Amino acid sequence: MIVGVYGTLREGCELHRAIQGAEFLFKTSVGGFIMLDGGVYPFVIEDEDEDKKITVEFYKINVDLLNSLDFIEGHPSFYERRLYVIGGVKAWIYIASDKTKESILNYPVIESGDWVEHEKGAK
Repeated sequence: MIVGVYGTLREGCELHRAIQGAEFLFKTSVGGFIMLDGGVYPFVIEDEDEDKKITVEFYKINVDLLNSLDFIEGHPSFYERRLYVIGGVKAWIYIASDKTKESILNYPVIESGDWVEHEKGAK
């Protein structure tokens, strides 16, 4: 199975160690999402505008790692794991759950959609 990560699980970020050993597949921009700045980590919500993009790294993982990521991401109450088709590939991506979304809608939008670049600029 494949998971897409866009925030603190990305290469060079603090939680990347949680997916060390997973096979890196590719990195790309994915349309139809907005990234919000939650301070220490980002939130992503779906958007109808395909021009709104986020940067995502994709990894091949096993079920044990998926279960571990569910725990880290607080699935299904905090983040919700959803299956998307990205460039013909089915991949799980964690987005803000409906319950979480209610409380984060006024968070600042990260226009670049790239958490790593955003964090470099914040330092």
